[in-house]
Amino acid sequence: MSSAALAIGPPFVPLPGRIKFTDVKFSFTYELLLVAPTAHEMVAVVKGVTDALTHRAGVWTGSDMTMSQEKITELLAKEAIRDSIYRYCRGVDRADEASLRGAYWPDATDQHGPYSGPVEGFFQWASGIFESGARNVHMVGNILIEFTASDEAVVETYFLALQRAPGRDDRVRQFLISGRYCDVFQQRGGEWRVFRRVVVYDWVDEQVAATEPEAIRFGPRLPVGVRFPDDPIYDLLRQR
Repeated sequence: MSSAALAIGPPFVPLPGRIKFTDVKFSFTYELLLVAPTAHEMVAVVKGVTDALTHRAGVWTGSDMTMSQEKITELLAKEAIRDSIYRYCRGVDRADEASLRGAYWPDATDQHGPYSGPVEGFFQWASGIFESGARNVHMVGNILIEFTASDEAVVETYFLALQRAPGRDDRVRQFLISGRYCDVFQQRGGEWRVFRRVVVYDWVDEQVAATEPEAIRFGPRLPVGVRFPDDPIYDLLRQR
């Protein structure tokens, strides 16, 4: 391997040494002795070996290919489930009913604090909260997805929520809430959505709500997040 054939641009400081590549599937180790290579030679060697291993992975047949495809399908399903969870968060935080509905199957159920029943009733309950001028911020963290069938999964999602809204006495109340969405997701027609949700509460902390108007509290920190369809995210989506 000559430096002239591989060098691109200005010369680099030689980096002699060895590189090992492990083929996990067959537990083979490839060891290359690099005699005073340049940095560009190093890149070329790494790319060459990586391409070779990638080609081997692409020509596996029989049971090996089937197992690989099953794993890919599982990873795609997990990503679709996560996307549904994120759509739910956008729906409740932006009062975006279409996004909220898109996270559930129409025949789903939701046990959600004071509400428990068909998801359509949950949508109506949430709509009343939206109309009160509530401000919500939902963040999700650990998401553990366990498949119980090819088209069903039990999903545990940790959440942290900041909620600020008028109470029954019209006094603004503010809460920091942490818990878990314990869900059964189902796949129908290639799409994953919530079929059953149980919201488990692990932490509730009532905070002192600020009394100043939002314009004063936020000051120059603009733009401020607002409801659908006026939030800046929807402007970006409309431009695409």
